[in-house]
Order: sequence, then structure tokens, then C-alpha cells
Amino acid sequence: MMWLQEVADAIKNLLLSIRSIIAQQAEEDNILKKLEKLERKLQRCSTSLAEMQRKIELNFEDDGDEANISPRHPLFHKKAETEALKKQVESVKADYLDSVQYSRTMTLDNLRTRLPHLFLSLMEFSSASSQAIEAIHSQSSQ
Repeated sequence: MMWLQEVADAIKNLLLSIRSIIAQQAEEDNILKKLEKLERKLQRCSTSLAEMQRKIELNFEDDGDEANISPRHPLFHKKAETEALKKQVESVKADYLDSVQYSRTMTLDNLRTRLPHLFLSLMEFSSASSQAIEAIHSQSSQ
């Protein structure tokens, strides 16, 4: 009956590995959703900035350069907001790529370490079961 416990333990270990992989992939999915949300926000902000710049360029065509805009001007704030969002998107994108790489590594490592032990335990279980059935069959034949 020891082989039965070994099989049960091997299956439990594989299930624990699968659960940890699922949890890691859920975290990866959460980061992806956050990234997509930030990218949409950045797109809206960039569109708004481009529209503001276009309007201001029309106003400055006759009387000068838009480089002299005050730091309190809405365009200045919109540029700063857009740059901050770009940095945030890049940071979250890096986090997402790291998470994807970690998930892949984790999956491969768990499968490499857990499956051979599980298959070995199942082979031992199968062999022991076969021997027990043969023993019962030979006793009943006599």
C-alpha cells in the first residue's frame, strides 16, 4: 500500500504546482488588464494633447512661438500628464513581460520536476496492481 500513498502524494504535488501556475497566470492577466487600461488612457491623453497643440499652433501662427508657454498653461500640464502616462505604461509593460517570463519558467520547471515523479509513481502503482491481480488470479485457479 506504500505505492498508493506515493501516487497520491505525486498527484497532490502536481495539483499544487498547477494551482500555483494558475495563480501566477491570474496575476499576469491582472497586469495585462492594467496595461491595456493605461494604454487606452494614454491614447486619449495623446489625442487630447494633439488637439490642444493644433489649436494653439493656429493662435501662435501670427504672433510668435509656442515655446514661450507658461508652466501654468493647460498645454504644459497636458504634456506633463502625457509624459507621466508614457512612463507608467512602460513600467507596467515591463512588469507584464517579467510576469510572462516568470510564468513560462515556473510552468516548465514544475512540469520538469513533477511529471517524471508522477509517471514513475504511476508505473510502480500499475506494476504492483498487476502483480496483485496476477496473485489473486493464480490463487483462484488452484
